[in-house]
Amino acid sequence: MSFIFSRRFIQSAINEVRNGLTRDQTTDLVTRLNKLDDGRLPAMWEAVVLSAFVGLPDFAHEVPLDDGRKPDFRFLLPGSGIEVVGDVRCISDRGYHKKNPIDRLMTEVGRVAQKHGSDVSQFDVYVPGFSEGKHARRKTVLRLPKGQSLVEFSKWSLEPYIQERLRRNDFGTKKVFKTEDYHVEITFKERTGHSTFGHASYVEAHTTNSNPVWKALKDKADQLKAVPADAMRLIVLCDGGCSVMSKKGIDGSIVLSDIVQDFLRRNKGVDMVATMSVEAKRNVYGQYDLISVWKTFSRPEWIEGQSDRKQALVDVKAVLDQRLKSMPEPMLSPHNAYMNCAKSEFGNGGIKEIKMGIRSVTVSAKSFQRLFAGEISFDDFMQTYGGDSLRQKCAYELANGNLISDITISRSEERDDSEMQVTFAPDPAISPFK
Repeated sequence: MSFIFSRRFIQSAINEVRNGLTRDQTTDLVTRLNKLDDGRLPAMWEAVVLSAFVGLPDFAHEVPLDDGRKPDFRFLLPGSGIEVVGDVRCISDRGYHKKNPIDRLMTEVGRVAQKHGSDVSQFDVYVPGFSEGKHARRKTVLRLPKGQSLVEFSKWSLEPYIQERLRRNDFGTKKVFKTEDYHVEITFKERTGHSTFGHASYVEAHTTNSNPVWKALKDKADQLKAVPADAMRLIVLCDGGCSVMSKKGIDGSIVLSDIVQDFLRRNKGVDMVATMSVEAKRNVYGQYDLISVWKTFSRPEWIEGQSDRKQALVDVKAVLDQRLKSMPEPMLSPHNAYMNCAKSEFGNGGIKEIKMGIRSVTVSAKSFQRLFAGEISFDDFMQTYGGDSLRQKCAYELANGNLISDITISRSEERDDSEMQVTFAPDPAISPFK
């Protein structure tokens, strides 16, 4: 699974946008969506946002401004007739992750552990951080072994440690590896089947003007300099795995609204900013559901004393709210989608739950097809998609003279799977005559 939303929903957005794009523009968008790299999320958000605007009067995509720049959209608001010109920007923490490659360290731990008959789940890793830079440029950087330091750490420190722990089998033993270049703490434990690691947070925004959100706004404002003075300049920021986009800020730290509002106060090149983030909301069962959230911010000076501009802000927000109503629940968090977008094409996951009726059972249609295609074994199918309950249900119906009488498929745009309901009914083929 590589996207925040289902592939079915994304395809429907492409179909809508196709009416307002040229053939070459559509081909470019589809090509970026199909390419296995981190450019897929920006393309996904572009399709989703443009599909909200494509039906508005005089919609156009990538029409050149006087300076040659090609904004993502322009359209006229139906009520006021005000022209809106703007860009879509997907924001991630890619720069932070590149500077703090904790995944490389964990890959090395797993490689060495496997070499000696273990796996990464037996080693709990923690890496602290340190502050780099001053004031507005201050950042947290993990004390990781990198490059040649990682090679030497693995050979002379990590491998001997893993060999000794496996030989002694002494769970709970913690070792601190500390040099001028790195600080790594590793604890030996029982296997759990999954890796566990921790580290200092390196994605915090310490100031409003030194973070991925501010940089994105600055870049896009520069691209909109040639927009006519009487038009609204709109930037749509979308969450592509950026912690600031969904951070609550309950600890007093800087959050998205702080950054956007400060930017609008200090820059006249943008009139309105809309943000789309994905948040986790606790449900009545104590679990967390992912929800999409639009927020809008405007530059006060742009609307002073002008009623048509005030109405324009209301109209843009209404368009975005309408798009939100038609969007399915997110399937993945932006961070997880960002991590998967270069690794997975279609994904094999699907509906895991099984529903039992009086004379029916509902299972994943995708998994059922994968079973018959030979992609998964019968045991895997039973374990992942119903276990013994499915076996027992089918055995019970047979024992009571009921055979499959009907199969119906319920397709949903909200996820990339369908529900297959199998209905059983009495059948004289396997029951006494009455």
